[in-house]
Amino acid sequence: MGAAVIAVGGSYDYQAQHLMDKGIPFPLYLDPDYAFRDALEFGALRWWQLMSPKSMVNYAKVITKARQGKVRPKDSIRTPGMVILDPDLNVAYRFEGNALGDYPDVDDIMRRLQVLVDN
Repeated sequence: MGAAVIAVGGSYDYQAQHLMDKGIPFPLYLDPDYAFRDALEFGALRWWQLMSPKSMVNYAKVITKARQGKVRPKDSIRTPGMVILDPDLNVAYRFEGNALGDYPDVDDIMRRLQVLVDN
């Protein structure tokens, strides 16, 4: 559909390099100061979102990785999200998750891209 995919995260640079070395087919950029997240108005998970079963399971995994120096716990309380930008770099679609690991379904993303292409 002519779309380019990139990932932006706030964690350590070696994590991005590790994922790219494993074959992730798109570039991963770091945003340690959360400037990109702030521009898109993504926030932190609320206490009730952190207490959801999905968040609690994923947070336990984060704590284990944090102890190994593989992630920053600060990154794990941020809402997960994704955006689709139009050719003029305007936000055509914005998704902000309600729990750790909460991302939109790939089929939903593809439908939204198709709508953008059709318009």
